[in-house]
Amino acid sequence: PLPSPRPTTPMPTGRQCMDGKRNGEETDTDCGGDCPKCEDAQRCKKNGDCKNHMCGVVEFGDDAECSGDNCICFSTESPTEAPTPLPTILPTPSPTYSPPIVVDVLISGSGSSNSTGAAEEIDPTSKLTLQAYWQSNDPATSYTWTCTRVGVTGSAHEEVNLEYGVTTSTLTTTELLVVKPLVLEGGSSYTFRSIVSNTYGKMSVGTIN
Repeated sequence: PLPSPRPTTPMPTGRQCMDGKRNGEETDTDCGGDCPKCEDAQRCKKNGDCKNHMCGVVEFGDDAECSGDNCICFSTESPTEAPTPLPTILPTPSPTYSPPIVVDVLISGSGSSNSTGAAEEIDPTSKLTLQAYWQSNDPATSYTWTCTRVGVTGSAHEEVNLEYGVTTSTLTTTELLVVKPLVLEGGSSYTFRSIVSNTYGKMSVGTIN
């Protein structure tokens, strides 16, 4: 057969490259020059002397000005793959809600009152049922009731404790409020307020006396 164009076996390593000494064209013991390439941290004169093909004064990079024995073989870490940025999800703008409106406040069986707060006569020995009607397009609308005993001339107003199971038969956070019998005193005046608040803190107040 025809001879191959290139030798199929590597050139034999010279004897001087295995004698444990730095001699000949070697840049370090038994490596560099005509000998096998040097490992990292061994001395070199050019990139071709190094197995990793990088020779230089490390502080200044490969192929820096080498003179004497001030250059060594070195390698750099493989670059990390650039992270794929997470897609930015465009935020959905928050809807804008109009302020809530208390339309009316009713006392069961005694007529109705709007924000003018017209007075209604009640029997304190019977339960008192109040119903508020309000409008709001905000699903996070909150609701509460308050009650104030109106002081006579020269006396201060007094807040009435509205507490579910104690003075009321219903929660104070719904549009229906049932006050238990004998919680209110005969001959006194009271103002009930229904307060509706939305996400933005906007509120509307309906009163009945």
